[in-house]
Amino acid sequence: MDLELYFKQCIANKGLSHAYALWGWGRDEEKTAVAHALAGFLETGVWAPMQAPVDCMALRQSADEESMGIAMVREARRFLWQKPVRSAYKMLIVLEADGLTREAQNAFLKIIEEPPAQGLILFIMRDPAILVPALQSRFQKIYIAPGNPKSEIRNTKQIELFLKAGAAERKEIIKQLVEGDAKACDDFCAGLMAELHKDPLKQWRALRELSHRIMLMNQFSTNRRLQLEAISSYI
Repeated sequence: MDLELYFKQCIANKGLSHAYALWGWGRDEEKTAVAHALAGFLETGVWAPMQAPVDCMALRQSADEESMGIAMVREARRFLWQKPVRSAYKMLIVLEADGLTREAQNAFLKIIEEPPAQGLILFIMRDPAILVPALQSRFQKIYIAPGNPKSEIRNTKQIELFLKAGAAERKEIIKQLVEGDAKACDDFCAGLMAELHKDPLKQWRALRELSHRIMLMNQFSTNRRLQLEAISSYI
């Protein structure tokens, strides 16, 4: 999905949500870059990060804190209820949102349940499932792929068959994959990731699970067949 086009259309159609979770297992810099580009567009009309935005503030946990707490939420509330200067929104970026305490999450939930009209909150995180369910449900979740994912799909025919197949047929496709070489399995996972990434709002749970299973296969040499079958149940 072209995130620049997506956000521009949301803004043009007055369909911008009050809360987004930009998530993925890649580097936080990739997700943060999208947030900063959105802030730049809201203030200048140009999709690019800007120096010292007036109506955007980023918060992250202090080095001497194990997790983010209620004091940070107070600062967030103070900022969000101010009147914007250049933009139509006061945009808050919460970095490393995986570290929010339960108390802080509940405080953010109260903000998002009754947000100021001009408030816009973006959480930068690895996995929105870490949030308490009530807070998690308030966010539009957008998966940010590591690096620059290619638009073309590898193993196109095989992936198309896999997505249309039933449970038994998918198991047979997975069996053929794992009996081949490791590269074929890696290419299949990369292609499946790219296909799901076409609609990250709808497929965020499948993308989260696929990212997690790929990490397990690459880092811990786990059983590839079992990992791929686990992925299948989320698609």
